[in-house]
Amino acid sequence: MTLKIIVVEDKADVAGHLEQALRDLGHRVCGVARGGGDLADLLQTCEPDLVTISLDLGERQDGIGVAIVLKAAESIPVVFIADRSEEEAEIEESRTIGGSARLYRPFTLDDLARAIERAIRRVEEAKDTDL
Repeated sequence: MTLKIIVVEDKADVAGHLEQALRDLGHRVCGVARGGGDLADLLQTCEPDLVTISLDLGERQDGIGVAIVLKAAESIPVVFIADRSEEEAEIEESRTIGGSARLYRPFTLDDLARAIERAIRRVEEAKDTDL
């Protein structure tokens, strides 16, 4: 199944590698956001099936804040991407956001595919429990 995906990453080279990995898995990247403002703009033009968010968006904004805004707007699956050296508090906070999965750098295509599947499954499970 081909998904429409938005990538939230402030580092252009990292975003480029992630875009290519997602395309290699057969998905379509409909945009790259550098932070929450860019994401809001992209959400106006793209209805994504999933969003990947870097936990470390530099000084502009953290990935948790972006995800909270995103989750308040809609129940879109989120894959958080973190370095293994990320603060444990940030990683723990990402666990509180439903419909999400975590992925640690460096990762393989299989790791990315599994994280996408987990995030989608968690959103579907949450919808089932709301019925």
